[in-house]
Amino acid sequence: MSRLVEALFPAGGAVPVAGSELELATIFDDFLSAESPWNQKDLKSALMLLEYGPVIFERRLVTFSNLSPRSAEMHFARWTSSSSLLRRQVSSAFRRFLAMVFYDHPTVWPHIGFDGPLEVGVAPLSDLADLPDLPDLPAAVDP
Repeated sequence: MSRLVEALFPAGGAVPVAGSELELATIFDDFLSAESPWNQKDLKSALMLLEYGPVIFERRLVTFSNLSPRSAEMHFARWTSSSSLLRRQVSSAFRRFLAMVFYDHPTVWPHIGFDGPLEVGVAPLSDLADLPDLPDLPAAVDP
C-alpha cells in the first residue's frame, strides 16, 4: 500500500504534501482492522492481487512494492482502464479510499482552496421567532 500511496500522491505533486507524510498506508491498515471479516478477506485479496500484479499480468519478475514510483504509477494506471472488471474494481476502491483520506486531511486543505468544514451550531430560539408561518396542509382524503 505504501508504494501505491507514493504513486498516487507523490512528493512534489500537484499538492505539495506527499501521501506518505500523512501516513495513508497506516490509516488504511487501521481501517482494515476495524472492518468485518469478509471485507478484510476481500481487501487482503485485492492487496495481494495488486502486489503480484506485475508478475501475473505483465510477466515481470518484480512485485508492485519493488517497482519504482513512476513504474508503480504507470502499472496502476493500466488497472483503471483494464479489460478485467476485477482490476478496475480494485483500482477504483483503492483510489477512492486513498483520495478520500488524503483530501480529508487538514494539511491538504489550504492547497485545494478548502477553508475547512463549516462550524454548525444550534440557532438560538429567538431566531426561530422571525420565521414565517407555514401554510396549512390540505386535509387527507380517505379513499
